[in-house]
Amino acid sequence: MTRLLAVPALLALAAACSRPSPPAVPGPAGTYAADSAQADTTPRLAPPGWAHAGDVPVSFQIGIDSTVAHGGGASAYIQAPRTPPRGRWGAMLQQVDASIYAGRRIRVSGFVKREGAGACEMFVRVDGPIDSQAVVLGFTGTPQKRFRCGRDWSEYSLVLDVPEDAERVVYAYALRSRGRMWVDDVGVIVVDSTVPVDPQPEGLPRAPSPAKGETWDPFLIGGKEKPDSTAVPSNLSFEK
Repeated sequence: MTRLLAVPALLALAAACSRPSPPAVPGPAGTYAADSAQADTTPRLAPPGWAHAGDVPVSFQIGIDSTVAHGGGASAYIQAPRTPPRGRWGAMLQQVDASIYAGRRIRVSGFVKREGAGACEMFVRVDGPIDSQAVVLGFTGTPQKRFRCGRDWSEYSLVLDVPEDAERVVYAYALRSRGRMWVDDVGVIVVDSTVPVDPQPEGLPRAPSPAKGETWDPFLIGGKEKPDSTAVPSNLSFEK
């Protein structure tokens, strides 16, 4: 499976929170190319409280499934009815105010299952400023921590430290192949120092490199302006 992240392409992945741009063009192995997010006038393409990124809705669909759930009466899904073009992907993500977790260690978890050959992917990213420039302060995900997504519900979690000067925490679930994945009962909690953090790529913190064609505006997400500064985790069981 193509990996989510290669260190030289870290900010290409951060384009999941980028300005709308032309349809994705396959980049170096392990990248997430810039998304073709929809305008504010289009119908909602992700569950309430969540945003979409990637080749949605051209190749991927995101929605609520009221017939499949880990707990409660619903779950979220990402699916590609047909094999998507090479390099395309679809994701749903949520970003929240990091100040409520500043200087603390967090665990982001979720129950995931799949149908078809598609592999489930997940990441957690922490953004913040350095010298008045937005940068990625922390990142961990499926490239750093192996995850097998099967046909039965399984919990997957990522642990990351949130620096004092962090501005936002972003967590996402993604699919880049034909099939369907379900997500339910997401959790975002503070843990103590006895819980080990998950591996991170080298070279952090890191800002986008215009020389490499990387662009990143963290104030936009899924084609819409970011949530207000008081945004907190919401609709984690997808019952809305």
